[in-house]
Amino acid sequence: MMHSKRHGEILRLLQEEGTVTIASLADRLGVSLETVRRDVK
Repeated sequence: MMHSKRHGEILRLLQEEGTVTIASLADRLGVSLETVRRDVK
């Protein structure tokens, strides 16, 4: 998944759920923890 799509998906999940963990995002998006950390930085 491209960075821009991941970013949009992260925002959507945060809006729907309020809070999500880095591990949960990584699992849902099929990427590494470090990739999610870089995306939300």
